[in-house]
Formats: sequence, C-alpha cells, structure tokens
Amino acid sequence: MKADLSRSLAPIVFWLHGGGWQVGCRSFISTFGGGVMSALHEQGYVIVSASYRLLCDGASLKDMEADVFDGVRFVAENAFRWNGDRDKIALFGGSAGAHLALMTSLATTTNLIKATVSLYAPTLLTVDLVDTLTARTDAWSYEKLFHSKQYLKSISMLDVGAHSPVEITRNIPLLVIHGECDPIVPLFHGEYFKERMRNVGATKFLFVSIPCALHNFDSFASHHGSQITTFATERFLFNVFYN
Repeated sequence: MKADLSRSLAPIVFWLHGGGWQVGCRSFISTFGGGVMSALHEQGYVIVSASYRLLCDGASLKDMEADVFDGVRFVAENAFRWNGDRDKIALFGGSAGAHLALMTSLATTTNLIKATVSLYAPTLLTVDLVDTLTARTDAWSYEKLFHSKQYLKSISMLDVGAHSPVEITRNIPLLVIHGECDPIVPLFHGEYFKERMRNVGATKFLFVSIPCALHNFDSFASHHGSQITTFATERFLFNVFYN
C-alpha cells in the first residue's frame, strides 16, 4: 500500500537516534533505521534526523524531551523548505530515541505530531516497577537502563517515573514494535505498555512483536525485523495520513 506523493506536499518522518541517552547523533540514521527510512524516502516521504542533548552533556530526560519538542516545532515551521506537509508529521525512534518519541507524543498536547513509531523503547523507568518485573524475568536491572554512574548518583534528584511512557497513556496513533529476544530492552517493556494502552481503551494503538529479533534489528535492511518494520510502518502511516 503506497501513497502517490508526486503531486502533493510530502508527509514528514522525524527520526530520533538511540544510544542509551548517552551517545549518538543524527548521523546514526545511516546505520540504525537506515533500511526503513530509505524505503520511506523512496516513496516520497521527507526524512528528518536530529541530535539532542545527552547525559554526558549534563542533560536530564526533561531536557532531551524539550529538545525533541523544539525539533518538531522547527520541522513544522520549515516544512515548506523540503516540500513537506506540516500537517503530516510522524515521530520515529529506536531505543532511547523511541522513548523520547513516545514521551513527546504522549506528554504534549500539541497537534503537530500526527503519528509515532517506536522500536524497542524502554517504557518502564520507575524503580519499583522495574524491580518487580526483574524478579519475574531475571532479564533487566535499573542499573542496565541508566548505566551512567554520574546519572545514577543524581537519580534521586529526578522524578524518573514521570518520564515513563507507561505512566502517560492517551489515545493517539502509535505503532510500537519490539523484538521478542531483545536482551537490552526486554520484550516486557512493549507488552506492558500494550496492556496499559488497552486498559485505557486506546483504539489507535498497534503493537508488533518480532520473533527472534534482538535490539537494533533494523540496522540491517535484509533482516526480517527490518522488513517487517518497513511493511508495518508503511501501512500504519498510510492509514493515519490518508484514511
């Protein structure tokens, strides 16, 4: 299912890199997510990538979310420069970038973001919840999530729970994709988020779990996870933007 974008303003996909909130920049798009973004670009979508402040810069999660929102506003204000449609902006992120995409979409009431695609996002950042699930899965620890020692020392100064997507649920167009064998951000992050969204009656939420897929599965265009993600994203964005 492909949209004919040749005679109209093109929808925009704003891509956010991962890296555990500690490393990364907009050029990561050439490695992580490149296959999916290339496919969308070939269809005529405008692809935008941006950097945001990191933990090593002394930034907090709140700072990063603010950077993403500022980026969305910049894209909307400058969409005409790329023949882009400011009324058709989607966020797309992987890992830490997916977390920021979800938070920006869920926590703001702006109508600039029309859809969000999340790949293997950490959605549970509260200590108690992570500890509880760790006891069940033996696959996760709070220290793994925030492995910056400097950040761990200052963690008490930040209400991390307020930055957990599972704590903010709204009925907005969301596509959440997670690898079933992810050792870094285990599948339960996606499954629990799905449960929370369904509990609030979210009708615009879609969840896809990919068998045998690890973290960063979209790094390779030939990987089945990347191909499934491309197919699911194309259909999802088409339905949001053109139905």
